[in-house]
Amino acid sequence: MSGQEDASDTLLRRVSEAKTQLAVTRAQRGVVTAACNYCRVKKVKCDAQRPCSTCVKRNLDCHYETTGSETHSQASKRKHDELSRSHDTHAQLFQLLATCPGTTAADIYQRIRAGDRPGDIVAQFTQPHDGRAPTTPVQRAVRQLFLTTLAHGTGSLFDMVRLAMWALDPTLNIQLPDFPDLLLFRNRVAHIHRVEAILLRSSGLTTPLSALSTSPVAQRADSGFVTDSSDCVSRENRAVHQVPASPWLAITDNDEAVTHLVSLFLAWINPSWRFVEQDLFLQGMRSRALESPFCSPLLVNSICAIACLHSEHDIAFVGGDRDRVTRGQHFRNQALRLWSLEQSGTTLTKIQALCILSLDSNYRAMDKQGLGLIPIAIQLNNELPFHSSSAWCVRRGVSEQDYVRARLAAHWCAICTHIIMRLAFMNDMTARPIESDVPKIHKVFQDDVDLWIAYPLSIDAVPHRSTLYLRERCTLAGIFKDIHTLIFADKHKKTNVREFLDGVDRLSSRMNNWFERLPFELQYEWPMCVAIWELHASYLSTGMTLRLVARNRCLQEAEEVEQQPSSPDESDAADAMQRTAHDGLTRALALAYKAAQMLRDFRERYGLKITPAWLLQLQAVAASVLVLDKDLKVHPISTPDEHVAASHSPIANSHTAFDEVFRCLLGTAVEVMIARAIARMIYHTALEQKIILSRSSRAMLQIMAETAWRPSDLSLLNSAFPDFTTVSGDEESDASRGLGELLSKWEKTDV
Repeated sequence: MSGQEDASDTLLRRVSEAKTQLAVTRAQRGVVTAACNYCRVKKVKCDAQRPCSTCVKRNLDCHYETTGSETHSQASKRKHDELSRSHDTHAQLFQLLATCPGTTAADIYQRIRAGDRPGDIVAQFTQPHDGRAPTTPVQRAVRQLFLTTLAHGTGSLFDMVRLAMWALDPTLNIQLPDFPDLLLFRNRVAHIHRVEAILLRSSGLTTPLSALSTSPVAQRADSGFVTDSSDCVSRENRAVHQVPASPWLAITDNDEAVTHLVSLFLAWINPSWRFVEQDLFLQGMRSRALESPFCSPLLVNSICAIACLHSEHDIAFVGGDRDRVTRGQHFRNQALRLWSLEQSGTTLTKIQALCILSLDSNYRAMDKQGLGLIPIAIQLNNELPFHSSSAWCVRRGVSEQDYVRARLAAHWCAICTHIIMRLAFMNDMTARPIESDVPKIHKVFQDDVDLWIAYPLSIDAVPHRSTLYLRERCTLAGIFKDIHTLIFADKHKKTNVREFLDGVDRLSSRMNNWFERLPFELQYEWPMCVAIWELHASYLSTGMTLRLVARNRCLQEAEEVEQQPSSPDESDAADAMQRTAHDGLTRALALAYKAAQMLRDFRERYGLKITPAWLLQLQAVAASVLVLDKDLKVHPISTPDEHVAASHSPIANSHTAFDEVFRCLLGTAVEVMIARAIARMIYHTALEQKIILSRSSRAMLQIMAETAWRPSDLSLLNSAFPDFTTVSGDEESDASRGLGELLSKWEKTDV
């Protein structure tokens, strides 16, 4: 009996030891709580790696239903809970649509179309409201227009945030201005002190805020300011250039509206790019002759499309929601349709229209299409002769001299547009313009003094030597071309970093010499035409870009050296590259401070309703430089008095510069899709760099949340705008850090 008990005990002991050994073995090899979808379906072993070894061997996408250490049952429960919450939210939204008034239902529908999340919509329309929350579509529209007016205005970041928070504070008895009062700022500069005055008047208050920090330039009296909203429309009727709509446009026959758009284009866009010769284009448009060599339906529709992006006229908006970023889309679609019908033959107006449509595409964050139009314009430019026969000119009622002038202007427009855009978007050139038998500028153009009027924001006439400007701009474009060649030809020639840096120094010296010898008529000194703003902004933007590329090349070289077997010489070489990279960033920061000062000057004088292309590029590059400064990782706490003092002082530190650039970028984002996307990219880059935004910047992001970015905006992007913080001239690596790719990644990860 005892023998049987001993055998039984031995058996039990062995079973226990076997179980213990099995548990130890399992613990050693790791317990896989959940397999990937492929291994589960095929019933094969999965090592739970992400991706697992089985999927890697079979070159398959490896997907898991689980997250982290979840089991399949836990994942199923989580998915069930998520679906239940989503179902409840959509049921609430459906119930809300079924029971709310028609006006509210229409507002909810617009929110759905804008891409707002169902939960956010339900929360806004069902949560209890205090007396200050906008509960009706009209109240929300007034609030939105008020904030948009502030963003467009001349106020600094600190002034704008303080006025907005004061106006929207539920504990104060502040009444927002109504639509007629806010329409006083239509197509005019929204001076911050004027916005405050209207806000005080609507609230029945007489005591103003504490002194705003606006500079004397922004505080100057607006003698043309009106108190009747009907006069705002009459300002549009006082356009500089009267032109007919027919027979050029099929969308509208409103001469007043087209006159407004053409005058705006000739005031703010054409002086910098010289798409058309103003007098010849107006002559052709007013002739109503479709055979005119200086005007065509394609050209006029292109002009109206890009002008709409800077206009608040009713003709600019598509549909009834008055979405600012889609303005002019109807003219753009018509221009593209006409272009598709006019493929055969080469004309002057086709070259001009394609250059305009390319710039228009960039504004709309569709630059991949825009960059494809410019090579076509270059090809047409190469095919079109500079001279036409006397008989051809006589049949069309133009002189040979006028045609050569318009033709040469289009030639340089296409070349400068091609170079500037390829450098701005860091793309290699795919077309080569002709360089022989090109007439000299001084032999074709007269050195006249033109008058520039900042329509519709001002009636003051500013003298401008347009031929002198054209000559200097073409000279600068030649330097830009050499910079582009250095950046992109370097990878083909396998030039070492030292030789590349020598080239950077040579080209920087050339740019500085060009800048120092600029004639006094083209100096950065008020009063000046918008073209001179563009000239100086291009100089700063390209200078910063060149230094950023040099910095990033040095960092790449230092990283490659550090990965090699260590030796004292290689360690010294890596340290030298790091120091050179830091020096490049320091020089770029000095230019960024000047860029921020220029942005402040423009904002205080004109506001941000009209945003020329150079303004966008300057904001994007300067923000990319500033966000790399480690000083921004610790943000000083400033008092209101210090903010006021800083607004009167030259910008000399990264904190003040970044606040100014970011304020202008968010203000421009109300108007232009590409600025909206760039602001989003800079914000996420700041998070990656662990930058601490100032209190005012964070407050502005909250205030402008409805206009700064919407999830649906991602579907409108077709952009390859580069991330200048990492750009190096390597198209493959730069493309992986492009605007569209970065935003898609951040949206997917819900950053």
